[in-house]
Amino acid sequence: MSDQGEAQTIVVFITARLDEMEAVARAATSGVWKDGGATVSLGSNGLNEIVDYVYTQADLDHVLLHQPAAVLRDVEATRKAVECYEIGRSNIETTEGTVLAGAARVRFGAYEQMLRAVASRWSTHPD
Repeated sequence: MSDQGEAQTIVVFITARLDEMEAVARAATSGVWKDGGATVSLGSNGLNEIVDYVYTQADLDHVLLHQPAAVLRDVEATRKAVECYEIGRSNIETTEGTVLAGAARVRFGAYEQMLRAVASRWSTHPD
């Protein structure tokens, strides 16, 4: 990903996907989701409200791993990874012509690869 235009396009793409994930997670039923046997129930509000019905233990485990609070933590961590990329890009620009330029380029190469890996999670997205 040596073309910075392509890299910026990926940053915009990732940021848009994170915004979508965050909006969906914030709109979902909040609270701690719990294993209710064949249901995922909201246990923290005292109502024991059913969040979802599931048919296998594997489905239940999957749903519980993706409760809103977990998604929001994932969004925040991924935003920090994108921020690392942006800092690396800035370091390339500010160290150009100095003894630090080579190290900044090597580090930035790693950030570019990380950015591609992050974007790959949405490889089937129409954008």
